Amino acid sequence: MTRRTILSTVALVLLVAILGKIGYSRGFRLLFDARPATLATSYVTEEAWIVDEIVRDVTEMSVGQADGAAPTVLASAQPDTYTVSAASLTSPVQLDLHADLWSPAAFAGLARSLLGSLPAQSAAADAGGIHAALLDLTAATLVAANDSISRALRVDLRNAAAHEAAALTLGAFALREPLGRQADTRWAMNRMTAHLALAEALRGSRAPTVDGQLASVVLETLENHQARALAALDRLEAETGGDAVAAWVRALRLRITEDWRMLAEPRAASRLEQREYVRARRATIRSVTGASDLERLGRSMDVDWFRLINGSPGSVDDAGLVTEGLDLERAELDDVYMRMHGRPLVHDELADLNTPASRYFNGADPLVLPWGAWAEFGQRRLAVVISGYDSYLRHSLGSGNAADTAKAKLRAELGMLWTFPSSTIWWTKGPRGLEADLQYLNEAIAEGVEHPHRLTARAWTFIEYGSKYEPVRAQMPSAQAWYFAPAPRTAYEAGLRIGVGGLRPVQDYARLLQEAPYDFGLAYSYLTAKYGKKNMPLDDVTRLVGARMEYDTRAVSAALEAVGDDDRGVPLLEAACGFSQGYCKSLGDRLARGGRDDEAARAYERALNDPGVDGVTKANWADWLVHYYYTKGRIGPALQLAEQSASTGAAAGLVTAAKLYERLGRMDDAERAYRSSAESYDAPGPLLGFYYRAFKGRKLQEYEPSWHRELERVFPQGLIDGPVDPGPPAVGVFVENDSPASVKIGVQAGDVIIAVDGWHVGNMGQYRAVRAFPLDGRVTLTVARGAAHSTVEIADRRFVPDFRIADYPVRGWIEK
Repeated sequence: MTRRTILSTVALVLLVAILGKIGYSRGFRLLFDARPATLATSYVTEEAWIVDEIVRDVTEMSVGQADGAAPTVLASAQPDTYTVSAASLTSPVQLDLHADLWSPAAFAGLARSLLGSLPAQSAAADAGGIHAALLDLTAATLVAANDSISRALRVDLRNAAAHEAAALTLGAFALREPLGRQADTRWAMNRMTAHLALAEALRGSRAPTVDGQLASVVLETLENHQARALAALDRLEAETGGDAVAAWVRALRLRITEDWRMLAEPRAASRLEQREYVRARRATIRSVTGASDLERLGRSMDVDWFRLINGSPGSVDDAGLVTEGLDLERAELDDVYMRMHGRPLVHDELADLNTPASRYFNGADPLVLPWGAWAEFGQRRLAVVISGYDSYLRHSLGSGNAADTAKAKLRAELGMLWTFPSSTIWWTKGPRGLEADLQYLNEAIAEGVEHPHRLTARAWTFIEYGSKYEPVRAQMPSAQAWYFAPAPRTAYEAGLRIGVGGLRPVQDYARLLQEAPYDFGLAYSYLTAKYGKKNMPLDDVTRLVGARMEYDTRAVSAALEAVGDDDRGVPLLEAACGFSQGYCKSLGDRLARGGRDDEAARAYERALNDPGVDGVTKANWADWLVHYYYTKGRIGPALQLAEQSASTGAAAGLVTAAKLYERLGRMDDAERAYRSSAESYDAPGPLLGFYYRAFKGRKLQEYEPSWHRELERVFPQGLIDGPVDPGPPAVGVFVENDSPASVKIGVQAGDVIIAVDGWHVGNMGQYRAVRAFPLDGRVTLTVARGAAHSTVEIADRRFVPDFRIADYPVRGWIEK
């Protein structure tokens, strides 16, 4: 082959590669040839895995040893029924699970058959139970409970009270699982079901212990059988006395209803109750810092509170806790490992952290809560930290370089964890952090294929979607084929799973809502499935979630979606302002848009004076109130609030202070603040607006060089005004998502904004710059919808309705 031929071939290969990259980056959504992988397990559905696990646990507990010949579980012809065969069974046993997948009563029949003619119950007495000790729900308490109960079962496997204590210990362990996309309590629920089944078979006609009753309610709570659990709590409260039982009842009611108001004195409550109190507040209230919730409890930060705060949407301050997460999580794992093994955990090797949750018999002896369960729990918690690092550094702090450095460090330290690949799927990259970073997607798929039961629904569906648009060796198998459908018998995670695309559709919404009346995600999914977000009747919203409107911001948001932008929203916001300062801010916005300035100022002051709102959020909210104080001649309060906002370093706070300095004639101070915002956040729009007003408006010639320099940066082709060419636009600002308020004025998803106040805009930077030219007054948008153009007038440029935008044409999957 000649040199010329070789060079031509190389050039051709490079050209094909470049064209392929360009096509991929332009969002052609090229589907690659990889086919879905086949699961490398003997079970092919989530339900089959659950039933198999419980049957194996019941068998081992009943025969008193690890069963070398594992039982065979086959689905029967009838729905939700199974046939179990085993060497220790004289004949196959039928399991009827049509009412409840995790049914101790159904599996108790299997236990009775396995126990055969053994005595129904040993003579061992209930020594008072474990429930009082578990109110101090720490890792140390759980390890101690595991030790004592495992010893009791080693002495006598037929001790029904010990099995019930074991089930409650496992339930308490599962209650420590925080909110979030990596939360998973299924292993604990499987093992709880087995212990409760054994206890029921062993105790015969005797009533369960208090531990057993509480464990049954915890299991129903984890299953999302809320109505059943609440009815059981009512009976337990009426029939059983004692402070410890009362504390458990309060904690479980808090978990189910999420009504944090029922804990009147949080500081005086048990740790179990306090955990559920914080969990409920994190789920239901926005714009409140985790630190303020801990202040209510009189607690300082530890790993439990970190998980609850870090696992839910919060403030920038809360997001920053992720940097402490690795140390906190490692410290607990070290402590548990030392307590269980008597030697330190070796982090460099990570082998002990990759230990799976073992069978009930760990060697020759039974073990209630094995190290493998802690290791899997710890891996899920570390996965939350791994995924959160990127979001905090890249998006909260705006530092892509720091995020990339952290990724490399995390890979070096934790890359051998089985959770590592799936924890990275939420990483992003690119200039604005909008491109999915799926560099470990192949590894995540391989882990999911090998151990599908380890993946949560959110992780699986994200991996499956990403595998369709990435050059992978094999696509992720179908999530819909694996996960069970939300139904009355399988209400576990119903609201969460319904909100995840790609899963099986709901079976019987009406009965499922009766089963889980406090599952907000379930109720909201039902409303949007039936009506769509923009057409929900307020009466139906009130019927399903109205009781939550006094303590849950999500319910208020649903009601606001139902009423749109009309005046019915004001009383809803006024009521919500009573428990969520974020809604005081929204109330202020609504009143200000309506010209009710004095009322609006009071609402803003209420929001900004709340110590539970972090400084950056306050900086983002302060602009209107600063201007209000200025117009009322209250210069001192205006300066104090503006400078406090700027001191956070937030872009909005710097711009708020800059605008006030400009109005006061402090032009040098204004320029410094505008420039600080522009350089820190690569957002030159407000700075260009300042130079426009200074040079074009005030005719201050000393600003001419700065005006031209910034103008060329944002508008390299120069400012263009006048009529826009007819027909579909070539460039502009694409409206990705709209809102009721934007639709009301005539802007909806799919529109392209092509001019602001007559100035042509071709991207988001230009759009934001022209919007910043005047400080106050009206704003006019020229909007293209296909080939048709229209003009949208907005009375106050400070209150342009919410809509999410992107540069047009949109780049697709890969950000450029």
